[in-house]
Amino acid sequence: MHIALHTFYFQIAMEHYQKYMECLNQYNELTDNNAQWDIFSKDPEQNQSYFGLFRDKEKNAIITVVFLVMSVESLINEYGFCFLGEKKFNEFDKGNVIDKVVNIYFEATGKQFPKDKQLYQSLYDLITVRNTLVHSKSIEVDIETLMGNDIEADKQFLANINSMLGNKRNKETKQKFLDEILTSSVNVYSELITFLKQ
Repeated sequence: MHIALHTFYFQIAMEHYQKYMECLNQYNELTDNNAQWDIFSKDPEQNQSYFGLFRDKEKNAIITVVFLVMSVESLINEYGFCFLGEKKFNEFDKGNVIDKVVNIYFEATGKQFPKDKQLYQSLYDLITVRNTLVHSKSIEVDIETLMGNDIEADKQFLANINSMLGNKRNKETKQKFLDEILTSSVNVYSELITFLKQ
């Protein structure tokens, strides 16, 4: 039985998106819909639950984003190879993902990819977040804190994730940014398949 690589990547993304949603729901229930968490007013078990859920939510969000982009890139590679042939496709193979989508679509159909549509914006946002995650810059890490108790290590881990998500945004904004992009872009693979079939 043959399964396209992009389908396999998408299945992995959806498995982790489901886990992300489960963690998000538990996290929202625990925090009263992401209210400020005061670690000093909570007992160690509550803090452990909080940081564990946050870490698991972030981990599954990151895996989902990375595999969604992998599924999109694999899909456009297959589309380009099938519709353009190997020689012409190889001219586009080294480009970034968004350029490959736009250029391969144009070469295959003679039409411009609609950059004014939500599909393009969702692709762009998702790929931008993925690039920020996988091409992140080095950040200073306090090894003693990471090696310390679990709560402090978790807090440092979360601070590192938020630093990577970037550009001097505060924790709440960064978290909202990742959650919003993931929510708005989770269907981008399916929408791209539908669009390419038109």
